[in-house]
Amino acid sequence: MKRIYWFSPVPPAHTDIANYSARLAPHLLKNAEVTFCYPDDSSQDGKWPGSQISRVTARDVNKADICVYNIGNSAGFHSQIFEWASFFPGLVVLHERAIHELFIDHLGVRNGTADDASIGRYLKAMAYWYGENGYRTAREICSGKKDPADCANVYPLYEIAIGQALGVVTHNPMLSDEIRNKFPLLPVLDLDVNHYAADQYVDHFIKWYTRERKTLWPLWLKRMQIKTLAREQARMLSGDAMIRPPQCLFDDLKEHRQP
Repeated sequence: MKRIYWFSPVPPAHTDIANYSARLAPHLLKNAEVTFCYPDDSSQDGKWPGSQISRVTARDVNKADICVYNIGNSAGFHSQIFEWASFFPGLVVLHERAIHELFIDHLGVRNGTADDASIGRYLKAMAYWYGENGYRTAREICSGKKDPADCANVYPLYEIAIGQALGVVTHNPMLSDEIRNKFPLLPVLDLDVNHYAADQYVDHFIKWYTRERKTLWPLWLKRMQIKTLAREQARMLSGDAMIRPPQCLFDDLKEHRQP
């Protein structure tokens, strides 16, 4: 793990996830070149090598070994991070099981600013993951008949945050088991931040990533829905692809290329 793009709120943002990233930062920086990508409306205290998320480009993340997306339930802190995680596959650190409110606030459903496409995206997600009951509940939420906070335990919608992920880290063993049952091919690490010193936590994280790395290349291809493997491999090796795999996978591809 040489170069990491770490998407997260950072201090002085008033969120535990900013404190989590601050706690790990010195140890991450000892092990890799880390770029911290933080929400546009968050200030930062100058200690963080990185930039606001709106300044990050596909060209930037193509150079990364891996992108790590820290996702919680607040749209104010995580809306931009969620959008990047949906667009460019990486590792997701899922800080909360229920991110239903993040999703509807990201789309503007709750404050009435959602357009038809956004409402359709919400209804489709609820129907896809939870069937007819999910769809019916989503309709009631859109019409103001139900409060999404009251439905979050039954319809947590964490699935939308990890549906494009290459791997998931949680701090809750029950959530990890739930994800493994629903996504049996997805690498999942249960790593409770309260049980380890920060340096031990980072060490476990990097060892897990290194161990699981060989599974990421085929999973990346599947996430990007690449149909013609040979042609896309040639494009990636020539640097011609618009979105290339994380740098570690690109290196693996060159190493295992047929002569």
